[in-house]
Amino acid sequence: FKADGDAEFNDLTLRGGIVGNDALSNPVVPQSVWKGTTANFGLNTGWTALTSQTQTAPPEANSVIVHGFVRLVAENTTASVDYLYSDFDIGGQSCGGFSTKVDAGDVGTSFCSFARVLTGVSSVTLTAYGSTGSASWASTDNVCQISASVLWFR
Repeated sequence: FKADGDAEFNDLTLRGGIVGNDALSNPVVPQSVWKGTTANFGLNTGWTALTSQTQTAPPEANSVIVHGFVRLVAENTTASVDYLYSDFDIGGQSCGGFSTKVDAGDVGTSFCSFARVLTGVSSVTLTAYGSTGSASWASTDNVCQISASVLWFR
């Protein structure tokens, strides 16, 4: 291999970039997910699905690597300190949830990052969940987002 990206094999020279994904035994097809802002929702002590996105495999792929995060911003509309929980589910398995302490009347942000490798699939669903620790919160300022990198391969 040369520094310019070319590869030489006896009398054969392969110029960098000339072998396409379809010629590879294990091509990679990248996708990105930005499930924009879901807003104006209430939260309670049970897990609530806030937003979801299903990515479909391209025809040449049946396995996927997903790495992403959920960002949940919510206002504690109660008179007491409480906790805001976010969770990220990728293909039926979640990261377990993460909490953030939020004072009464304040806004808190909970992030949850997760990654998975799935094989033998034709699609993958990403879902953001939210909950509180002890009371219901209702605010038009509550927002939730999913951002992820998706790499499909054979």
